[in-house]
Amino acid sequence: LQDFNRCPRALQHLSNITGDVELIPTTLQSNYSHTNIGYANMTTVDHFHRDSVSYVLILLASDMTNTIGGELQLIECQHEEALRLIEQYEGKVPKEFIRSIDYLGSNSCVFMQGCPVVHGVTGIESCTEPRITVVDSYMSSNPFVVDHTRYDTFRKEKTGALEFAMHKMWRSYSQIHDLGSGKPS
Repeated sequence: LQDFNRCPRALQHLSNITGDVELIPTTLQSNYSHTNIGYANMTTVDHFHRDSVSYVLILLASDMTNTIGGELQLIECQHEEALRLIEQYEGKVPKEFIRSIDYLGSNSCVFMQGCPVVHGVTGIESCTEPRITVVDSYMSSNPFVVDHTRYDTFRKEKTGALEFAMHKMWRSYSQIHDLGSGKPS
């Protein structure tokens, strides 16, 4: 899985989709490439949230044909407003603010901006197999772009402080290198 995250062809293709950003895998190992598994009778597979990474590629690795639930949903407004709606409605945001994203079947992908888009996955009422997604996380290779990485996302993880510090060190080193060499990386 991690090899795919570093695949030059995939990185170039995803970078082309963004239009103007050269993507690299995130420096945060806990978000680098991970798998989410959802089973029937789970109240919520993934609560509404915004990611701490700029871009995510979500690969649906299971057949959802006979599944009820397990939908990827986006709240269609700015993240500040979306978070306010989540609080106001105690997580049960009215449908007029929500857009469900349709995967095109097993082994299809959704590529989206993770940090500005508040999203979540509904609970699974019934399924013939678990809902499995592989999530790869990406960021800009430009160390001068706005960094959306938030420490609170990783605070409870055993390696959170170290990963966050290493990410900030990468940014600082890359900025100093670019300024010192006179050539952007």
